[in-house]
Amino acid sequence: MSIAVWVGLITVVGTAAETSAVMLAYLDEACAWRKAVGGLTTLQDLINTVQLGAVERIRPMAMIGFVDVIGLIPVMLATGTGAGVTKRIAAPQVGGVFSAMILMLFVILPSMSCDGGGQRASEDIWGKLDKKQEEH
Repeated sequence: MSIAVWVGLITVVGTAAETSAVMLAYLDEACAWRKAVGGLTTLQDLINTVQLGAVERIRPMAMIGFVDVIGLIPVMLATGTGAGVTKRIAAPQVGGVFSAMILMLFVILPSMSCDGGGQRASEDIWGKLDKKQEEH
């Protein structure tokens, strides 16, 4: 792989990390709010809370991804001087932006639900579920 490809990959990692951090901040805020009002007691409450936090952030995240890709289309179609290098930088970014969005939707959000919202709610929720299973 050329240095240009590595530059593109580093850019994608930075963008994905930033987007993930913002999404997790929204999810943590939603879980903290729900726990403060006493509504985070069951697993279904946690799932609903994660969905609520995700819905607030999905649209801006998708807009950022699509703007990144739309902005890179002219670079990908370039044919002039230096186009070979810029295409190598842009290609990993185009694929990486879509990969980051898919990662966010199908890996980070479900893992946030399994983690218990990141607010130490997992001990309460999973403990209650374990007790219910032991009773049956």
